Amino acid sequence: MGRKTGPALTRERIIEVALREVDEHGLSELTMRGLGGKLGVQGMALYHHFRNKEQIVDSLVGVLMSQVDLVEDEAKWDVRILKTHESLRRVLLAHPNLLPAVIMRPFNTPEAVGISDEILAVLLTAGFGRDDALYAYQTLRAYVLGYTLTETVGLIGVPPKWDNRDRMTIQDYGDYGFVHLLEVVPSAATYDHDEEFGSGLDAVIEGIRMRLFQSRRSPSDQVGLGPQALTS
Repeated sequence: MGRKTGPALTRERIIEVALREVDEHGLSELTMRGLGGKLGVQGMALYHHFRNKEQIVDSLVGVLMSQVDLVEDEAKWDVRILKTHESLRRVLLAHPNLLPAVIMRPFNTPEAVGISDEILAVLLTAGFGRDDALYAYQTLRAYVLGYTLTETVGLIGVPPKWDNRDRMTIQDYGDYGFVHLLEVVPSAATYDHDEEFGSGLDAVIEGIRMRLFQSRRSPSDQVGLGPQALTS
C-alpha cells in the first residue's frame, strides 16, 4: 500500500497558508520554519518556491492588490477614483496585519505597481498634467493608507488589530490626567469610520478636481518628474 501524501507544495498553497497565518498572528510571527510546519514540510522546502520571507510578504501584498476593484466600467474619472479607493480600503481592512507591508513594500510586485499605474492612467486620461497627476496619486494614496492605518490601530481604549498590542488604557489616561482624551471616550464608542472616511475622500477628490479645473483655465506645459518621483 502506497504512502499517503498531502497536497502538492505550490506557490499558491504557500501563499494561502501564509495569508491565514498573518491574519491570525501578525507579520512578526511569520517564519519560514513555522510556515513549513503548517504546510507539513521542512522550512527549507519553501526555498524552492521563494527566496526568503520577504518575497512571500511581497507576494501577499500582491494578492491583496489583485483584489482591489478598479471599476473599469465607470466612465467618470472622479467616480472611478472614488470607488477604486473605497475598494482599496475594504481590501486592507480585511487583512489589517498586512497593512505595514503594503505601506513599506508598495512597488515590489506587478499587482501592486499595476494599481498605481492604473490610477495614474485614469488621471492622465482625465486631463491632468504629469505633475498634477502625480500630486493627485500621492495625495490619494497618503489619505487612504494613512486613514486605514489609524483605523486599524484602534480608537481610544480599543485594542489595535495588528502587532503593536501594548498601549495605554483608559485607566492610564485618568492616572496621568489626560482629561481631554477622557472627554471624547464616549464618542469613540459610536464612531463611524465609514462615514468619516467617505467624507474625507470626497474632500480629497474635490480638491483634486479643483486643481484640474484651474489647470484648464490657465494651461501650461509641465516638466516631467521622471520615474524616480514615484518612489520619493
